[in-house]
Order: sequence, then C-alpha cells, then structure tokens
Amino acid sequence: MPRINSLTWLVGFPCLLALVTWRTVSWPYTKVEESFTIQAVHDILSYGVSPTALERFDHQVFPGAVPRSFVGPLALAAVAYPFLWLCRAVGAVQTSADVQAIVRLCLGTANAAAAAFFAQASFASANDAKNARGSVSSSARTQLGFFFAITATQFHFGFWVSRTIPNSIALPFAVMALALVCRNLDLNSKCAQRSSRDIRIALWLLTFSAVILRSEIAATIIPVGLYLLFTGRFGLLAAIKTGLAAATFSVAVTTFIDTYFWQDLQQNTAQGILTAFTTAVVRGFRGEGPPPLWPELNALVFNVVDGKSSEWGVSPWHAYFTALLPRLLVFSESLLLYGAIEAMSARPSALTVRARFLLLTAGCHMAVLSCLGHKEWRFILYVVPALNAVSAGGAEMLTRSTVRKIALVTLLALQVGLSWLSGHLSAINYPGGQALDLLHRQLALESSMGPVIVHIDVAAAMTGVSLFQSLNMPRDGSGGLVDRFAGVVPSNCETHGCWVYDKTEDLPVSGPQAAEAWSKFTHLLEYSRECRVMLSSSDATATPLPDDEQPFEPLTSPVTMFAGFRRKTVAQILRDLASAPKATVVAILGSSEDNSQPNPMRLLLPLDILEEPAIWLCRRKDAK
Repeated sequence: MPRINSLTWLVGFPCLLALVTWRTVSWPYTKVEESFTIQAVHDILSYGVSPTALERFDHQVFPGAVPRSFVGPLALAAVAYPFLWLCRAVGAVQTSADVQAIVRLCLGTANAAAAAFFAQASFASANDAKNARGSVSSSARTQLGFFFAITATQFHFGFWVSRTIPNSIALPFAVMALALVCRNLDLNSKCAQRSSRDIRIALWLLTFSAVILRSEIAATIIPVGLYLLFTGRFGLLAAIKTGLAAATFSVAVTTFIDTYFWQDLQQNTAQGILTAFTTAVVRGFRGEGPPPLWPELNALVFNVVDGKSSEWGVSPWHAYFTALLPRLLVFSESLLLYGAIEAMSARPSALTVRARFLLLTAGCHMAVLSCLGHKEWRFILYVVPALNAVSAGGAEMLTRSTVRKIALVTLLALQVGLSWLSGHLSAINYPGGQALDLLHRQLALESSMGPVIVHIDVAAAMTGVSLFQSLNMPRDGSGGLVDRFAGVVPSNCETHGCWVYDKTEDLPVSGPQAAEAWSKFTHLLEYSRECRVMLSSSDATATPLPDDEQPFEPLTSPVTMFAGFRRKTVAQILRDLASAPKATVVAILGSSEDNSQPNPMRLLLPLDILEEPAIWLCRRKDAK
C-alpha cells in the first residue's frame, strides 16, 4: 500500500471516525431539522414498507411544509440493517435509542469515509509522483495530515455529519464526486481511461444527489461541468449524455419511490408501489389529480419560485462569504487565505491544479446560492472539505519558519477550544430529549405503575424527542417479504408496559373542553412553567389558574437549556481557576450521573454559561 494511502486509512480515517463516534454517542438526541429522516428510518425499520405499514408512518400525521424524499431514509435503513441485526444478535442493542445511535453512526461513518477518500484523491498521486531527483515529495503527506487535523478540529463536521439532516445524507455523494474529479487532475492524465470513467461517475453522483436529496448541489455541478469542458477533460456531447442519463434515472427513482410513500391515506387505502405510480401517471395525464411526486422539485418551487424560504429569514447577498463560511471554518479561515495565495501564485503542479479547481468550485457554489435571499450554513457544507484541502496547503506554508509554526499551533489550539465550547453548548440544547430520558428513568423506579400516556408538546418534540427515543412504544411489524427490515428495533413493552406518546398540538387550555382534553394524560413534557397548562381564558392575555386548580404538578426539576453568557468578575475568575484542579479530579473519579459538581471546563472560561428552565416533567395529581 502506498504510504499516503496507509496514512489516510490507517491513521486519518480512524481518528476522524473516533471523533464522529464520540460526538454521536455523547450527543444522542436529535432536533427538528433531523426529524423527517430519523422518523422515516424508525418507521421503515419498525414496521416495514408494505402498504399496510404506511398508515403507521409518522409523516402521515406530521407531513411537514413540503414532502421530502424517502430515498435517503431507505438507503440509510438498508446500510444500518446488517449492523443492527449483528448488534442485536450479540446483545449490544437493548433499546430503540441504541438503534438510533447505530443508524447515526452508519451515516457518520459514511461521511468520514468520504472525507478520507477525498483526502487520498486530493494528495495521493502528487505524493507518488517522483520529482526530477527521483525522491518522493513530502509536501503532500504533510498537507494530508493537516487536512485531517483541520477537519477534526472544526466543530460542524464532527457534530453534524452523523445527524440526519438531508444535507448530511447528500454530503458523501458530493464529496466523493469531487474526489473522483480531483484524483484525475494530474498534469499528464487528460485522456486516461480511468479519468473518463471517474468523471462520469462524479457527474452521476452529483446529479443523483441534486435531483433526489438536495437541489442546491446543482450549484456544484455548474462549476465542475464548466471546468471539465474548458480544460478539455470531458467532451460536451459526453457531458450532455451523462447528465441526461443520470437525471432521467434519478427522476424515475424518486418519483417511483416517493409517489408510493406519500400516498394520501385519508382519501384512499394504500396501494402497492407499482399501482400507486401508474395511478398517479394516469391521473396526472388526465388532469384528475397530481402527477407522480418529485419531492425535491416541489421543495424548489415552494422555497425558490414561491419565495417561501424567505419566511425563515433573509440575509445579505454576501452572507456566505462574510458570515456563514467564517462560522464553519473559524480559525482555519486564515489558513484558507494562505492556501489560496499559494495555489494561485505557485507554479503548476498536481497539488496547485487541484487547489485551484477546489477554490473555483467552492466559490461558484457559494456565488450561485448567494442569489437567493434565504441562506444557511448547511447549504454550503458540501464545499467545506474542498476548502479544508486548500487550507492544508496554507498550513504547510506556515511550517517553513519557527514563528509561523507557533502561529499555526496557536490557531489549531484555539480551534480545538472553540470546538469543545460549541459542543458543550449544543449538549445543553436538547431539553426535550433529556426530559423524555429522565421520565423513562424516573418511572422505571416506581414499583407499581398503571398505563402511561405522555403528552409531548411542540417545544419538547423540536428539541430531542424522536420515535427512537420513545422506548416503550409498541412496535409490531408485519411478516411480509417486503417487511424484512422490520423487527430490528426493540420495544420495552414487555418489561415496562406499552406507553402512549401523544404529540397532539393546539389542545384547549380553558373551559370544560380543556379539562376533558388534558384528563387522558398521566404525564406531560411541557414548556408551561410549573406545569400550569390551564389558563383563565383562551385570550393572549390569559393567566394560569391557581395551582390547586391545575391538574398536573412537577415530577422533577425542569430540564434547562442554554440561555446566554455572562462575564465573570476578576475575583470569580481567580476563584474558579483555583477550583479547577480539584473539580477535574472529582470529574474523573466521580459518578457521571452526579450533576452537583462544577464542570471543570466551565471553570476555565472567563464567561459564565447561563441556563434557563425549558421543559417541565409533569404528572397528573391523581396519578400518584
């Protein structure tokens, strides 16, 4: 194995995978942005994919603003299934929450592997090619190491690549596509057979992910295609043929699958996948109903053509370059500047040619998306590995003098510190998931307990509650051939009894109807302070009824979430620094469940991290 390949797969990839695994296990909950995919994977693995199973799917009750494709969740469930089966066989999976962790680990592993493949492709052939003296250059090996160091120290990669937002599912396809193009950008490999094959695969991957998963990846296809055409690495006719074939196949896949999963079961019974597709084609042709569903096209029309995305906020045209990209890169942005200067000024080589291509691709991607008013960092997540490769070149430049080495080490150390702080703040931003976990543990201690019906309000559902986290939910998939997925998600009904997890919204809060509506619940996960769900009226100015008229009371202290920072005084800073060594020893030797001891890392900060009550655990007063 060439040395750069061994460095990639025996050192870089395991380190990156260890980081992703730690982030996944330490932060096990999910938020509303991840909900569609994680709920869909749960339903596929729990109930199967037969027509009789569709009516139990979460999207039938909570469809969201626009339909999303089931192709990603199906692929993720298929990848996770053999690992889940193996883990269940050896007893490593005990609850449905364990299944969620493994599903996320599969996604994180795919993204870490894609990043490693990208690194290998970006630096390998340059390292293997000998210079005029016959020695192998060490520059590519050094840049490879810095690529992994920069990627690992950035918070967003380690935290988000295992999270089931659609962007993370599309990320490995986009990164592998850039890798396939990059490894063929040697100065002497324009017409190689492998080059043509790799470029075709890259265009297929980009088109597939843009058509099915995230339409903004089209902003990556544009610069990649133009670069390949203008440099003569791919012909216009071949590009058109490849693009049309990939687009046709992708549209066929998404319409065939998603028309089936998004059937309107309120009007009709579920049909088989072929029947559902042909029925939609006939009805659409006759004008009697909607045509076969293409979710990403619907989302594009909804967000861009109809301008609905502006309801989530509008940013200046330059926000990607001046705000969102610095948020992703943080201290490595200065390394990107050094790397860009080196790439543009140095004489042509495999490394500089690739760096220029990656800069062009990333810049065009952000420039195209800058034409839209609504902007988010996750829309440019796909080009972060490309920019990190350029930043690695800048980091290698800084190793050429002692002063610059000190600056480089300082930048990476600051990046590590900020990454830890961002992770710590994110850990206290999932009060809904923490509250449900606490409720499970709290009620498990009670010896005798009747039926449990939990109401989960919107705030809790958006901050960590998922179907996988609902441990005591009944899960009984059918035994049909197409439901072989079903049965790998355990249920704790046998030991704790089956619970009902109710997410009904807009319940009445005053009058006889309110008393009746709330009376069926035994417990609540509620944003209302002190479990005061009953109000004097339904007006906006209504006040809570007195405590003796409230049907619920707090079960435990509320779960808190991040509320901001407060500067410490000089005396407090000195006092905290003096207490930090003892707190560190206690944290290492003490119980992980003991929250009474101060966090040693917080003691080292010049700021206080403030938290406020977010979710209250409530029980019905007559259920004691």
